[in-house]
Amino acid sequence: MRVVAGVRGVSGLVCLAILSGCASHVSLSVPPPNAPLAARAEAYRLLHSTSATQTVTSMRGSTSFDNEMQLANGTTVAYVEDILPVVPPDSASAEYVRSSLSKRSKGHTCSWLGVASTVAFGAILFGLASSSGSGNRTLTNTGLAVTGLGAVGFGIANYFFQSSSSNDAMEAYRHYNDGLEQKLSICVGPACGASVIRDTSESGSAPREGK
Repeated sequence: MRVVAGVRGVSGLVCLAILSGCASHVSLSVPPPNAPLAARAEAYRLLHSTSATQTVTSMRGSTSFDNEMQLANGTTVAYVEDILPVVPPDSASAEYVRSSLSKRSKGHTCSWLGVASTVAFGAILFGLASSSGSGNRTLTNTGLAVTGLGAVGFGIANYFFQSSSSNDAMEAYRHYNDGLEQKLSICVGPACGASVIRDTSESGSAPREGK
């Protein structure tokens, strides 16, 4: 599987909207491990990964991370959780998926808290500008400090959570083919003792090969 990483800048809000709006979930499924070897071999032929790409997009101080994996049948996987039905739950790929989703969720929480802090900071400033100078200035300054630091701190935390989530997604894609083999109870390639695909299911009474 080919892995590619890239960085790009986006100068317009419309461009960012187009980039983020193209991705959609996909539904993946495979035959059970006791299905005929030919069916499982065909599923692997269609669904194995051929490449994975990580793209970092920056626009006006905001950074987003996008991960895509291309499958042999032309399907583009843009959401790492979509591979869960076709890899074992205890596989390395699935573990990285769960880690990526957890960090993504934490990043979204930090993002909303950062927005809330920014709004609160602006509201305090507006109130300060429109007031006649009366009131508790110490309390106002404290509010500005807390909300200002919150906006910056949550923004930084969001960046690191999203970056780490993206890296975990790439690791999930990197281990995807191994997980797919496990799910299908097959072993692919010369390392398995077969020229193409070897049956590793319990029902396989003897080594068999499929194309």
